[in-house]
Amino acid sequence: MIRVLMDEKITRTAVSVDEDFQYFAENKELDVKQGTEITLGPSKDKIEITFKGERIRAAYLSVKGKNQEWVSYRGKKYRGEIRYYIDQKSLYVINLLDLEDYTRGVVPVEIGLKDPKYFQALKCAAVAGRTYAIMKLEQRQKNFDVYADVRDQAYVGFSGETVIDNAAVTETFNEILTYKGQPAKMFYHSTCGGYTENFENAFGNVTFPYLIAVEDRFCEESPFFEWEEEYNTGEIYKSLVNAGLLKIGLSAVTDIEISERHKTGRVSKMTVKLSDGKSVVIDGRRVRDVFKSKKNGEILRSSLFEIETEKNRGVLQGVIFMGRGYGHGVGMCQWGALVQSQNDTDYRDILKFYFPGTEVSKLK
Repeated sequence: MIRVLMDEKITRTAVSVDEDFQYFAENKELDVKQGTEITLGPSKDKIEITFKGERIRAAYLSVKGKNQEWVSYRGKKYRGEIRYYIDQKSLYVINLLDLEDYTRGVVPVEIGLKDPKYFQALKCAAVAGRTYAIMKLEQRQKNFDVYADVRDQAYVGFSGETVIDNAAVTETFNEILTYKGQPAKMFYHSTCGGYTENFENAFGNVTFPYLIAVEDRFCEESPFFEWEEEYNTGEIYKSLVNAGLLKIGLSAVTDIEISERHKTGRVSKMTVKLSDGKSVVIDGRRVRDVFKSKKNGEILRSSLFEIETEKNRGVLQGVIFMGRGYGHGVGMCQWGALVQSQNDTDYRDILKFYFPGTEVSKLK
């Protein structure tokens, strides 16, 4: 079973009773009629459940389906059960369900294209999603295992399931990626831009022999294979201030350059020069957070880019970032997997391409 965090740090909430569901205070079923409102709130280290003038303190409230395989939360359907609990005097909500059912809710959103020619890529997504979940289960936190959003894997539950996605999950039942018999660390991204990246360059000093840079031109069809962002000097300065790299003062940005690159071409260090003679050095792992996209306010699409400065009589006016790819670049390139699938490459071979030395194995 896996615990998916759906909501967190709620002070109080109300649940309207539906006849299709059962409600349990821990293991005791509540005698509640349809339309009854159950109010939930913190009471020291337990949850206080109030309905029809009655108050119960319990470790959690669980909501399960009666005769159907799903339960509802905030207007959407999820397999398994919805559980409310208290942690540090706040309400948290998790979806507790089977690993295969969780995977059914991940694949639809991680690979958006549903044409049968992309079926092998959908099977890659099923193996990847399941492997990622196993990785998180091994790290097991106190009250939940994974977030339901991009902090881990986007998860849409029963409401988002499709026939072709479920077929991909079924045909890879219980399969995960392994390295020397052990579950592999799983990472994937939208578009690598021509090269995937070594794990240590994106996330830290630890190395994994299968999370290494691979040349990959398959993702050229991605809408994110090439992109541009343009900033004036004021916007660059503001970005540095917002990132906590610079305090507001009288200096101005006079130049910007890429100081170091990794072998894949991704930025390792950037240097921004100021009018007071000082410089700000930005680590490549922070570049995407510092320079947000002006199109949507999200982090920069990737750290694989060139820059072109615009000057007027030697004075910096702005800079253009000309980049490739979308995401951190580690592990499987989803667009590359889609194109390889279109070329009739088996999902196991696609995964081995992005994770050299690994195997697809059944969970023990």
